[in-house]
Amino acid sequence: MINTNLESNLQHIRPYLGILLVGSMALGFGLMVSSAAKQLSQALEPSIPTGGGTLTLESSGTVQYGDTVSYKAVMDNPEKIAANIYISTVCFQGETMVFQKSVTQGVTVHLYDQMERDYEWNGKDASCIATLLYRTVGRDFHQVVLVDSEYFDVVAQKS
Repeated sequence: MINTNLESNLQHIRPYLGILLVGSMALGFGLMVSSAAKQLSQALEPSIPTGGGTLTLESSGTVQYGDTVSYKAVMDNPEKIAANIYISTVCFQGETMVFQKSVTQGVTVHLYDQMERDYEWNGKDASCIATLLYRTVGRDFHQVVLVDSEYFDVVAQKS
Protein backbone atom coordinates (compact mmCIF):
# COMPACT_ATOMS: atom_id res chain seq x y z
CA MET A 1 0.00 0.00 0.00
CA ILE A 2 1.28 3.47 -0.89
CA ASN A 3 1.74 5.94 1.92
CA THR A 4 0.11 9.22 0.85
CA ASN A 5 1.03 11.11 4.00
CA LEU A 6 3.28 13.90 2.68
CA GLU A 7 4.76 14.72 6.08
CA SER A 8 5.84 11.13 6.62
CA ASN A 9 7.37 10.86 3.15
CA LEU A 10 9.30 14.14 3.51
CA GLN A 11 10.89 12.92 6.75
CA HIS A 12 12.47 10.02 4.85
CA ILE A 13 13.97 12.19 2.09
CA ARG A 14 14.69 15.36 4.09
CA PRO A 15 18.42 14.49 4.67
CA TYR A 16 18.85 13.94 0.94
CA LEU A 17 17.18 17.25 0.05
CA GLY A 18 19.95 19.11 1.88
CA ILE A 19 22.60 17.22 -0.06
CA LEU A 20 20.78 17.90 -3.33
CA LEU A 21 20.47 21.59 -2.47
CA VAL A 22 24.17 21.93 -1.62
CA GLY A 23 25.12 19.96 -4.74
CA SER A 24 22.94 22.14 -6.96
CA MET A 25 24.46 25.30 -5.48
CA ALA A 26 27.99 23.97 -6.00
CA LEU A 27 27.20 23.03 -9.60
CA GLY A 28 25.70 26.46 -10.28
CA PHE A 29 28.71 28.20 -8.73
CA GLY A 30 31.06 25.99 -10.75
CA LEU A 31 29.28 26.90 -13.98
CA MET A 32 29.49 30.62 -13.13
CA VAL A 33 33.23 30.35 -12.40
CA SER A 34 33.78 28.35 -15.59
CA SER A 35 31.91 30.94 -17.65
CA ALA A 36 33.87 33.80 -16.06
CA ALA A 37 37.17 31.98 -16.68
CA LYS A 38 36.24 31.44 -20.33
CA GLN A 39 35.37 35.13 -20.78
CA LEU A 40 38.64 36.15 -19.13
CA SER A 41 40.72 33.85 -21.31
CA GLN A 42 39.01 35.23 -24.43
CA ALA A 43 39.74 38.79 -23.28
CA LEU A 44 43.41 37.96 -22.71
CA GLU A 45 43.79 36.01 -25.94
CA PRO A 46 46.50 37.52 -28.14
CA SER A 47 45.47 39.53 -31.16
CA ILE A 48 47.05 37.89 -34.18
CA PRO A 49 47.12 39.97 -37.35
CA THR A 50 44.63 38.72 -39.88
CA GLY A 51 45.62 38.72 -43.51
CA GLY A 52 49.33 38.98 -42.74
CA GLY A 53 51.62 41.48 -44.36
CA THR A 54 54.62 41.84 -46.65
CA LEU A 55 58.32 42.46 -46.17
CA THR A 56 60.50 43.95 -48.90
CA LEU A 57 64.26 44.51 -48.93
CA GLU A 58 64.91 48.12 -49.94
CA SER A 59 68.21 47.82 -51.76
CA SER A 60 69.33 49.03 -55.14
CA GLY A 61 71.28 46.23 -56.75
CA THR A 62 73.62 43.72 -55.19
CA VAL A 63 73.99 43.57 -51.42
CA GLN A 64 77.63 43.31 -50.32
CA TYR A 65 79.28 42.44 -47.03
CA GLY A 66 79.49 45.64 -44.98
CA ASP A 67 76.43 47.24 -46.60
CA THR A 68 73.58 48.69 -44.58
CA VAL A 69 70.15 47.44 -45.60
CA SER A 70 66.66 48.57 -44.75
CA TYR A 71 63.29 46.93 -45.11
CA LYS A 72 59.77 48.02 -45.88
CA ALA A 73 57.19 46.21 -43.76
CA VAL A 74 53.50 46.59 -44.55
CA MET A 75 50.84 44.99 -42.36
CA ASP A 76 47.49 44.20 -43.98
CA ASN A 77 45.89 45.24 -40.69
CA PRO A 78 47.12 48.86 -40.35
CA GLU A 79 45.61 49.38 -36.89
CA LYS A 80 48.17 46.99 -35.40
CA ILE A 81 50.63 48.79 -33.17
CA ALA A 82 53.93 49.38 -35.01
CA ALA A 83 55.86 48.76 -31.78
CA ASN A 84 54.84 45.10 -32.08
CA ILE A 85 56.44 44.67 -35.52
CA TYR A 86 59.98 43.31 -35.69
CA ILE A 87 62.29 42.32 -38.50
CA SER A 88 64.87 39.63 -37.86
CA THR A 89 67.80 39.14 -40.23
CA VAL A 90 69.79 35.90 -40.16
CA CYS A 91 72.68 35.04 -42.51
CA PHE A 92 74.41 31.72 -43.14
CA GLN A 93 77.55 30.49 -44.85
CA GLY A 94 76.56 26.95 -45.68
CA GLU A 95 74.95 25.70 -42.48
CA THR A 96 76.86 28.03 -40.17
CA MET A 97 75.05 31.09 -38.85
CA VAL A 98 77.30 34.11 -39.27
CA PHE A 99 74.91 36.99 -38.53
CA GLN A 100 71.71 37.68 -36.58
CA LYS A 101 70.02 40.96 -35.74
CA SER A 102 66.44 41.90 -34.88
CA VAL A 103 65.22 45.47 -35.25
CA THR A 104 61.99 47.40 -35.18
CA GLN A 105 60.54 48.78 -38.38
CA GLY A 106 62.50 51.72 -39.78
CA VAL A 107 65.86 50.71 -38.25
CA THR A 108 68.62 49.78 -40.70
CA VAL A 109 70.80 46.67 -40.45
CA HIS A 110 74.58 46.80 -41.01
CA LEU A 111 75.75 43.48 -42.48
CA TYR A 112 79.16 42.85 -40.94
CA ASP A 113 80.99 40.57 -38.49
CA GLN A 114 79.44 41.01 -35.05
CA MET A 115 82.57 40.57 -32.96
CA GLU A 116 80.70 40.87 -29.67
CA ARG A 117 78.54 37.87 -30.61
CA ASP A 118 79.39 34.22 -31.14
CA TYR A 119 78.93 34.55 -34.90
CA GLU A 120 82.01 34.81 -37.07
CA TRP A 121 81.52 36.26 -40.55
CA ASN A 122 84.70 36.24 -42.61
CA GLY A 123 83.41 38.70 -45.22
CA LYS A 124 82.65 36.02 -47.81
CA ASP A 125 79.33 35.26 -49.53
CA ALA A 126 76.34 34.49 -47.33
CA SER A 127 72.68 33.64 -47.78
CA CYS A 128 70.28 35.68 -45.65
CA ILE A 129 66.64 35.62 -44.66
CA ALA A 130 64.74 38.55 -43.20
CA THR A 131 61.51 37.71 -41.39
CA LEU A 132 58.67 40.03 -40.50
CA LEU A 133 57.44 39.15 -37.02
CA TYR A 134 54.41 40.36 -35.09
CA ARG A 135 54.69 40.11 -31.29
CA THR A 136 51.87 40.02 -28.77
CA VAL A 137 52.42 40.14 -25.05
CA GLY A 138 49.92 39.45 -22.33
CA ARG A 139 50.07 38.99 -18.63
CA ASP A 140 50.98 35.31 -18.80
CA PHE A 141 52.03 34.81 -22.41
CA HIS A 142 54.39 36.03 -25.10
CA GLN A 143 53.64 35.08 -28.68
CA VAL A 144 55.52 35.77 -31.91
CA VAL A 145 53.83 35.24 -35.28
CA LEU A 146 55.81 34.90 -38.53
CA VAL A 147 54.10 37.17 -41.07
CA ASP A 148 56.42 37.17 -44.12
CA SER A 149 59.98 36.37 -45.22
CA GLU A 150 62.43 37.80 -47.74
CA TYR A 151 65.50 35.86 -48.94
CA PHE A 152 68.58 37.60 -50.31
CA ASP A 153 72.28 36.96 -50.90
CA VAL A 154 75.21 38.98 -49.65
CA VAL A 155 78.30 38.89 -51.86
CA ALA A 156 81.87 38.96 -50.60
CA GLN A 157 83.59 42.14 -49.60
CA LYS A 158 85.46 43.88 -52.42
CA SER A 159 89.23 43.65 -52.09
